[in-house]
Amino acid sequence: YQRRVREQMKTKVPLDKQSIRTAVSLQTLHSQPKGDLMKACLAVSMDDEKLFPPLLPPKRGEWLYQFRELGQSVRQYKDKTLLQLKEKKTVYIVPIGNNFEDKKSPSLPSLLKFAKIYLNLDVAFLPTINLSKLNDQYYTATEDDFKIQYRINPSTKQVQILTGDIEMLLKRILPTDGICLLAFTMIDLYPDPSWNFVFGEADPLHRVGVFSFARYHPCFSSSHQVAIEDEKAVYNLLLRRSCSVMVHEIIHMFRIEHCIYFDCCMNGSNSLEESDQRMIQLCPVCLHKLWLFVNKNGSDEKKYFNPIKRYTELLEFFKEVEFEFDVIWCERMLEKLKSISDK
Repeated sequence: YQRRVREQMKTKVPLDKQSIRTAVSLQTLHSQPKGDLMKACLAVSMDDEKLFPPLLPPKRGEWLYQFRELGQSVRQYKDKTLLQLKEKKTVYIVPIGNNFEDKKSPSLPSLLKFAKIYLNLDVAFLPTINLSKLNDQYYTATEDDFKIQYRINPSTKQVQILTGDIEMLLKRILPTDGICLLAFTMIDLYPDPSWNFVFGEADPLHRVGVFSFARYHPCFSSSHQVAIEDEKAVYNLLLRRSCSVMVHEIIHMFRIEHCIYFDCCMNGSNSLEESDQRMIQLCPVCLHKLWLFVNKNGSDEKKYFNPIKRYTELLEFFKEVEFEFDVIWCERMLEKLKSISDK
């Protein structure tokens, strides 16, 4: 399987259907409690290209053009990578900074609601970590006056905070029952003085990470104000981008790698433009891996989740926040799954 994938990736063409079917590993669901329902859902949806389009050959500058990833099949994940974290049942999220202004940042309640539905795990916020300016080089965090280095980006003239310092703080405050701890902020980030910026950074070994929503706002690098009639569209774009990157980064903490099989939330991206083009949904390969992780680490009521119930709840969320494309997508998926919903 790996040899076949390696040869196909050399020529930069979409993987053949046999390679994709091998990656989905439907046969492994036979031995799982309630596995027949998940198998049926994956089987009826994976061949519908309107639901899960295969990836197109990458263009110069795109993620898979630069990084020849070989993918991670369900069997590889199950046999080599799947974590079992005893007594750790909750995904924790912590906001950093006191600049979560209405309509200039994504709604925290909306992010929490989306994460709970999408991941089918217990998700909770920790209290916001506020930052106070100590001097021209450091902020102090509310947690034990921990120092976090910052700088002014010479190009954007915006404040940036150092990712490594944040990750050190997160390791100290990760709750004992935490599957992982992800921080997000409306402050721009940099990982090293030689870098211009980074959207986010994670330490999967220690199950912590941080990402910034700052550059997801269309006016990040612009001094002009958005026209009043466009404010709703701008906010919806910001919220959708934020929802997508949040679950993408959290799922990486479950050691689920980038997807090379379908248009999927877990595709890698080299730019905001490329990120905007990927779906917010998990493809059959990645949904199967998430299902396995939840079965190992979720609370008893979360294990062996019903994918039809999950899509129904996602549909209601997308209607509530007016993600029009995702409403249409979920309606199509649920229509496709109607034939198995009563089984």
